[in-house]
Amino acid sequence: DLEDLYLFRYWADKINKKRIKMTCRRLAIIEEALGAHPCEDLKLLIDYVFDSEDEYALFMRGNNERGKKYTELENIFRLTKLDEKIKKAKAWKQSTSLPEDDFGWEIK
Repeated sequence: DLEDLYLFRYWADKINKKRIKMTCRRLAIIEEALGAHPCEDLKLLIDYVFDSEDEYALFMRGNNERGKKYTELENIFRLTKLDEKIKKAKAWKQSTSLPEDDFGWEIK
């Protein structure tokens, strides 16, 4: 499925590992996440984890007491926390988006 490959490549680019491989496990994680949320929400979640400066995203990127990163797909797309993470990602997007006029242009 193209969405699977798109999300995998998008995540791989963000994690900055060009030679990372799609495994059966990674594919299963992505497919399970796509069964629960649309591709666009999952892409937004990847952006949030790697680009947001909020406390939770920083924690996932290794700013925690153990210095451990939680940026693998199994952590980002863990189903038990997926709804909560997507809510955080949408709130982050809303807080960083500029309002648009009637033509879709950002108002600065």
